[in-house]
Amino acid sequence: VVCGSNDVAHRVGQGESEIGLAFNCPSREDVILRARIAQPLNLVARHGHPVFQDGEKSFSQLSNFQFALPNRRFGIRRLIDQALQASQTELTIAFESDSLQLIKQLVSQTDMLTCLPQIGFEREGSNETLAASPLKDTLCSAASIDIITQQSRPPSGAARKFLTMLLDTAKLTYS
Repeated sequence: VVCGSNDVAHRVGQGESEIGLAFNCPSREDVILRARIAQPLNLVARHGHPVFQDGEKSFSQLSNFQFALPNRRFGIRRLIDQALQASQTELTIAFESDSLQLIKQLVSQTDMLTCLPQIGFEREGSNETLAASPLKDTLCSAASIDIITQQSRPPSGAARKFLTMLLDTAKLTYS
């Protein structure tokens, strides 16, 4: 099931899913954090966007741009909101959606910006429809994809095998 980080953590915690991958998973007593894969949040725009001319930007330097962001059910948005509150910055959110694909499509064809972890736009970065730059923000730099399981019940045999494969792949790919 594909859904926002809050929903992933809820589903795993309630036993509806055995394994979850959540961006910056909120701390919960009903899930176990099995691994954390560093995935800093990046500023993302169409290839050639002028926002990239002067290097890395902080949120306070982006207040004159329009943003397309995921809705608040996503860990990405929760992290952005925390970073904005910490920096006492407001952004112009021109578009909000529960579809990252739709957001990426919109950003690739307009001057809007978004924020995503690298894993969220690898294909679009490779084919140069989107470009990215790290955000100058401590919270965004420490972001991660978290692999979680339910606290009260061990994973089934098949889930344990998949979890082992997932953890091995994560170590090889992101270490």
